[in-house]
Amino acid sequence: MPMRDRALQLRKEIRAVGMGGRRFSAPLSPPPRPPPPAEAPEAPEEPQKITSTEREKEAGHVTRKLRQGLLRSHGSDGSELLFYTHQLHAMERVDPDEIESFLLSYGTGAGKTVIAAGIIASCYRTRMLKQTESGMKICISVPPVLRSQWNKVLSNWLKLGSSSVLEVKRGDDLTFANIQEATIVLLTPKLLANEFQDAFEKTPSGRWRRKDAPLPPIFSYDFDRLIIDEVHGLKNSKIPLCEAHAELAKRCAKRVGMTATTILSSMADLAGESKALRMPARFRDENAWTDGERGVVNFETLQAFEKYKDEFDSKSLAPPKFYETVYFRPTLSLEAIAKYNKVVKQGLSIHIAKDESEGDAEKKLAQLSTAVRILQHIPVSPQLPLYVAKQLHESPELVARIADDDGGALAAMLALLRRIRERETGGRVIVTAAFTTHLKVLHAYLNKHAPEEQVLYFDADVSDRGGMVEDFLADENPRCILLLSLGAGGQGLDLVVSPEKQRTGTNLGCTSIVFFGSRQYTASMEEQAEGRIYRIGQTMPVHVYHLLVRGGVDESIGKLQQEKKGLGKAVKGDFSHFASNTGSVRWKRSGGVLRSCLLLDEHGASIVPHESEVKIRKAKEELFARKKGCTGKLRHVAK
Repeated sequence: MPMRDRALQLRKEIRAVGMGGRRFSAPLSPPPRPPPPAEAPEAPEEPQKITSTEREKEAGHVTRKLRQGLLRSHGSDGSELLFYTHQLHAMERVDPDEIESFLLSYGTGAGKTVIAAGIIASCYRTRMLKQTESGMKICISVPPVLRSQWNKVLSNWLKLGSSSVLEVKRGDDLTFANIQEATIVLLTPKLLANEFQDAFEKTPSGRWRRKDAPLPPIFSYDFDRLIIDEVHGLKNSKIPLCEAHAELAKRCAKRVGMTATTILSSMADLAGESKALRMPARFRDENAWTDGERGVVNFETLQAFEKYKDEFDSKSLAPPKFYETVYFRPTLSLEAIAKYNKVVKQGLSIHIAKDESEGDAEKKLAQLSTAVRILQHIPVSPQLPLYVAKQLHESPELVARIADDDGGALAAMLALLRRIRERETGGRVIVTAAFTTHLKVLHAYLNKHAPEEQVLYFDADVSDRGGMVEDFLADENPRCILLLSLGAGGQGLDLVVSPEKQRTGTNLGCTSIVFFGSRQYTASMEEQAEGRIYRIGQTMPVHVYHLLVRGGVDESIGKLQQEKKGLGKAVKGDFSHFASNTGSVRWKRSGGVLRSCLLLDEHGASIVPHESEVKIRKAKEELFARKKGCTGKLRHVAK
């Protein structure tokens, strides 16, 4: 039974027992399975964390608390507003008086913005019960690309007046009068950091101290709640962004951070997030997370942190998701192949010693980073490394000329698109990449070689995000391709059509996403991109493709991503992705990636090392691991 139908069924049952008039209800769990035949052995029941009775009780509790507050019973489109069980659970975890700071690590598409609306409604209800005379104040820090989404959810779920939400677009908006009049202050992290730097300065010791200047109004108000969306962006505890939120948090009774990616690079990321949320001092110390060693998890800190966080995997509410890696052979000239192999060899020759000076280490890291980018560019077009993004942005003619020099990736992308079209559900397709230059070149290539395709280009310069989404999902455009940069589309886009249209076949929406090489060192942006179509409301299976050169740098980066995912799973108590050797921190990012790359032969095929070479390399790695020693602690390896 669909989730919405189950929710409606529960509401009818509540009314039948005299609990009518509820504004919302929680989805009901699936009906119990019938008992097996007498002759068959009794099947063990599947364990359930929450029974139907407990769900009814939970739904009723939250309903009684919020039905007379700010929460709407119906949305702007007339549909009944229903909370999912995990959303109710999140609101309950955040509510206790003894919890002043909390981290919600909920997967992409789990409805974190809706949860925030429930938290605000709950805060309003609490004030009503306490008969607090002063008005409620909520401060929300949200990335610029998500402001429109937040405005939409707040207006749809909460009964707010036109002047209740102060959307701060510039520093001049943050006056005492404006803040005093508003109930909710919606601002961006960058703007808050600017306000902070106007009043504070960094000392030679690295600490921040207040200047001889008036304190900005935003740091002078007492807020009931501080909600930080995408709190992982504050992982660096030493930058003004984090310091600004930590200063604001001093005047907030409760702080809630929300993210789908708790950890980007290391366990120390949690220290920055904890500082921004003003969690207990223990969690703000980077050394508390690593036992004094890089990559070594402090289990005691993790256990103590359980009280201040909650997780939810949105996969449980979505249909199956299938991954496929599509390999292609670069079609390069002998000159381009020679350049490719030269870059690989040069990268492998760079070694960063432990006692390397900071300046020399940074110089070598820059060289390694350049090598990685060149190896990512050449398979798209050998000419790409010669130009910068600004040149390509200003010259469509140059982009078209580069597209004619296909390194193999463009033709492989077109072949994959046509294969996707052959599937029954194959229609709308998202193609995403980390480099906008790759998408620009692909756009020109498709316009020339596939004029029958309707191709939309979406990057950070697109001003009408809503209009682009409508064009992509329009009923009359069932076979549309959206070129989406990771930076522009990783957040704040919902590319799922209504479940009703999916069930009836009126509009299946988008069910395929292709990653066009150029991968990043962390998987968070890719997961965010997948979340545009893999989220609550999606009923069709989702297909995720990675177009890669076998043995290329992007395949190596993919392996690094999997290792880093182990850190996020460790926060949730899963240590199955940990190994015994941390390796060199500097070597992890670029050196380790290049070490796994293969050379190309004269036909563009990857040269697999001789079997004996593989054995020798493996023996050396094992010897290195034994020399390092394993103390019984679990150490994360990022190769």
